[in-house]
Amino acid sequence: MKPCRPSKQTDSARRNYGRTITGLAALIAVLIAVTGTFAVHKADKISDEYDYVSRHLLPLAIAVDNAAGRYDTFRARILGEGERMTPRERETVVIDEGRKIQSEIVSLVEKARITSDAAPTVQSRQHGAMIVAGLEGAVESLGETIAEWPSSARTDDYHKTPRFLLGKTHRSLDALRESLDGFLEASADRVEAHERHIIASIGAFAAITFAIGMVILSLIKRMVGLQRLAEMELERLATRDTLTGLYNRRHILERIAQAFASAKRHGQPTSLAIGDLDKFKQINDTYGHQAGDAVLASLGGMLSGTARASELVARVGGEEFAWLLPETDGDIAMRAVERFRAAVSRQPLWRTERITVSAGISDLMHAADADDLYRLADGALYWAKGNGRDQVCLYSPEVVDALSIEERALRLERTQTIAALRSLARAVDAKDTSTKAHSERVAELAHRLALALGWTRARADKLKDAALLHDVGKLGIPDAVLFKPGDLEPAEYESVKRHAALGAEITADALTAEQCEWIRHHHEHWDGGGYPGGVSGEGIPEGARLIAVADAWDVMTRARHYGTVKTVDEALEEIDRCSGAQFWP
Repeated sequence: MKPCRPSKQTDSARRNYGRTITGLAALIAVLIAVTGTFAVHKADKISDEYDYVSRHLLPLAIAVDNAAGRYDTFRARILGEGERMTPRERETVVIDEGRKIQSEIVSLVEKARITSDAAPTVQSRQHGAMIVAGLEGAVESLGETIAEWPSSARTDDYHKTPRFLLGKTHRSLDALRESLDGFLEASADRVEAHERHIIASIGAFAAITFAIGMVILSLIKRMVGLQRLAEMELERLATRDTLTGLYNRRHILERIAQAFASAKRHGQPTSLAIGDLDKFKQINDTYGHQAGDAVLASLGGMLSGTARASELVARVGGEEFAWLLPETDGDIAMRAVERFRAAVSRQPLWRTERITVSAGISDLMHAADADDLYRLADGALYWAKGNGRDQVCLYSPEVVDALSIEERALRLERTQTIAALRSLARAVDAKDTSTKAHSERVAELAHRLALALGWTRARADKLKDAALLHDVGKLGIPDAVLFKPGDLEPAEYESVKRHAALGAEITADALTAEQCEWIRHHHEHWDGGGYPGGVSGEGIPEGARLIAVADAWDVMTRARHYGTVKTVDEALEEIDRCSGAQFWP
């Protein structure tokens, strides 16, 4: 069988959250790229400003400050280089550098005065010295003089002279210094603006990323929550009965084995009760299966509300329930189950109908293993139902003695009835040579499937008996319809669809109510598209699901007057393809 799956809504929500997280992560990557590009661009702008200042304005600032006898405040303020000079250091710099610069200035100025057409040689740092010379009155407007020089005389140093100094006259060092400071302040302002832009962009990126990160974190938390919900849903699907909300047969059998082993290991008592609704078939026959389902759901709710937190209750069959009571001996379990039985008998579970339950209890005193614990409780239930119903029986050797006498008589009668019904099943198969031994094969395969799923052998034997008679209702279908070679008319098909319900009615006196329900529903589909009741999902009795698979397998792999025989691989592929639609997934 395929594993259970979470709901489509849960899967869809998880996929949507995953796509949203991927999109937001991509958005963060784009923001990183944009912010990084913007920051690099602004950093380049800052670098250009510093480069221009250090290469072109710094020599002017040094020349002006040295000429005026001041310390290079620009370098200290903007570039942060060096410490403030002592008076002696400053005097040394001013005297040494100043003399060199002044001698160069005088030479250049004289050349400029004598022949403006000449091409004076402008050496390193001389553009700054020339401007200072002009400010000292050696030249009225050195900027204009330089601008008048022929282009052939304009050296690289000339082109490095800041444009705002060309064509302007500065009458004093202070005027030049003021103009220079204005340009430096503007440069510093631009640097600060670029820095603010970088900080603002990084801040905006951090804020947006933080917001997106919080959204992603929230989505991840939701995905984790959905994952947990999916796991819980899978656990529920694997361990719960959908109609009653109680644990299913497979789960409680596992827990019974665990509880038995733990009780034996620690020397503690443990009890098991198996209960059954009395005359449940009459409710289904009188009021319909919806009424029966409502009764089962109500009974499950009462049982769940009665059991303690440490105890487990489960639906193990059509109207059969199990109640595991750890650390509880048989006498205490007897009183607890008796209180539940009395409560059920006092409360109408469907309209005004009074419904009763019978129950059998076993404990560790007489059980050799977990299967034995279940078998003994089931035997005590059998005694309770055979002795008037609406009572609770605790298993004991006396019950065994009383049961053995009655059971032999009942089994003899039942064996005779089953033999008669088996003859009927063979009669059905004999009507069509292509279906010879079909019922026996279906019964054998259903029995093997039940054992593989963990059913007890006694319960699997019951399924085998029911599967043997699954087609007995076809005795009521005319041969002309049953063996019609072509397509059936709608009315004819409705007649064929009656055979499952008819089979349940025919076997009602020979089989248990649960076995009759297996026969009645063995043509139901998991998606609700089957017959006779259109029951779907967990509403289909587990035994009916197994008979359906066994029946379909034998039909596909055996020669018939309709259809073609499939290989084993083809049949397996077909069952897998129809899983979740026709068959139990």
